[in-house]
Amino acid sequence: MNPAFADNATASAAPRTWSSTTAPVSPRALRRITAIGRAEIRLFVRNPTVLATALLFAPVTVGLMSPLLGRDLTGPAFATFLVEMLATWSMLMVVYYNLTIIFVTRREEGVFQRMSTGEATPWEALIGACLPSAAVAVAQVVLGTAAAMAFMGMHSLVNPLLILLALVGGIVFLAATAAWSSTWTATVEGAQYSTMPLFLVLIFLSGTFLPAASMSEGLRAIAAGSPLYAMSDLVSLGMTGTSLDGGITAEGFTSTLIAAGRPALCLVCSASMRWIASPWASRASSMRAVASERLEPWLGLTRAWMRRVWMRVAALVTSAAAPPRPPSAVMTSAATLTSRLR
Repeated sequence: MNPAFADNATASAAPRTWSSTTAPVSPRALRRITAIGRAEIRLFVRNPTVLATALLFAPVTVGLMSPLLGRDLTGPAFATFLVEMLATWSMLMVVYYNLTIIFVTRREEGVFQRMSTGEATPWEALIGACLPSAAVAVAQVVLGTAAAMAFMGMHSLVNPLLILLALVGGIVFLAATAAWSSTWTATVEGAQYSTMPLFLVLIFLSGTFLPAASMSEGLRAIAAGSPLYAMSDLVSLGMTGTSLDGGITAEGFTSTLIAAGRPALCLVCSASMRWIASPWASRASSMRAVASERLEPWLGLTRAWMRRVWMRVAALVTSAAAPPRPPSAVMTSAATLTSRLR
């Protein structure tokens, strides 16, 4: 066998890593991503209960919340609030939380490793796995927007392009965040705990569940740099031409494009930085796994020593806290022990 062909066969069979691949740009890469995405969507559609729940979530939520919350907000303002809330919730639950579980499951089952030995690169496998969640999130926001406009009597949007930009930017950012979270999530069961801190921070700074008008100046300045705050700001400008905090009011397509410069730049920069950091997070996870394997004997000895110390301390505390025994009980115990020894 020709050594060149042997080298090529060995190279093609070896799994590729993040550092040895680049983002897919060729038509063949797009075809592979589409094929992976079709397979993922086919797996998703096979469960009709999950599909119906995902598609009916937004209209049902709007229908239930409209009579409850519509007493204080009416018309376009309330429709905008509903769409912002749905967009934030869909991005966090459908994209971030769901993709973290998917990435951990695919990793634990060896799917990504098997795919890396073929033509698909890690980037292509990752992007293909994101397509069903991205499609469901977009469908939920679109259906929720249509339902909110119908319930609130809103006939048109000021700038639909900004809403589309908000959705794309939010999906890209949270998909990369899910890939980052999966690198330090050991099991599928642990995903609900590993994603919760960042989940709460993002939802707290989104400006939707805690309105921007009720924030202090310092907290509003911090929230203004949050990607989900920028996404909600773009949705608000696209719906009514008013910024999330009410400080900017624009009319017309061109004016809203100009007003959306800062939140759009914030969202694009956040998504880009997160995707750039994803390979380094994967490499750091591999280094942590190697270090943990090498330190496992020492960690085992340390845990055994700490367990022994803890048992000694617990025994001393228990003996100190026990009430003193009366002399009669001590004499009876001594007599019983002496009789047994005989």
